[in-house]
Amino acid sequence: MALQAVNRGESLSDRAYRMLRNAILSGELAPGEPLTEESLAERLQISRTPIRTALHRLVSEGLAETACGKGISVREVGDRDVRQVDEVRAVLEPLSASLCAARGLSAGEIEELRGYCEAQRQAAARGGVRDYFHYGDLFHIRLAECSGNDFLAAMISRATLTAARYLLSSPHPERQLGRFPGEHLEVLSLVAARRTEEAREAMRRHIGHSLVQTEEFSAYREERNPSQQ
Repeated sequence: MALQAVNRGESLSDRAYRMLRNAILSGELAPGEPLTEESLAERLQISRTPIRTALHRLVSEGLAETACGKGISVREVGDRDVRQVDEVRAVLEPLSASLCAARGLSAGEIEELRGYCEAQRQAAARGGVRDYFHYGDLFHIRLAECSGNDFLAAMISRATLTAARYLLSSPHPERQLGRFPGEHLEVLSLVAARRTEEAREAMRRHIGHSLVQTEEFSAYREERNPSQQ
């Protein structure tokens, strides 16, 4: 998604944040690229204040980082980062599913989550790698938000986006298209039926399959670049 002038009918800081976030996730803003208020304000055609607010949000989510004397730049995701993310997701994602099942989802929430599953399935069918990850991320993040636990949702959001950026940098991310839309639907059906323990277990299995992908890519990177590990 190319950076462009924001729509002034929306909150400038929120819109700037979403556009910068999408640009980072899509790779338009590459790891290590400086994020200066002046240049971004010029590209988005807004003042520096909403840009500053957006950059602080990106740093808090781990998509950008600050370096002493070097300002803010796009944060690179390394093997150590994703291993830590995997440890977190293995615990928090099943908790998210079980909390949602215990709380119960509204008809609107179920419809929204099912829509993400269908959009991800369609992306896989046409080979749309970035859309595939995008809608998968939305499923996990929105499910966490539906848990009613804001701290849990924030942690899962950051972990999910970090894992997606890592996998998108793999040599052949299209090989990762496949089973996940069906697994998401399985989790959703159990959550909607309020079958708490079964929803927890289904999510645990799903995250286990997801972690295999990051482990395989990490092993590949270690083999190709042992000095960088």
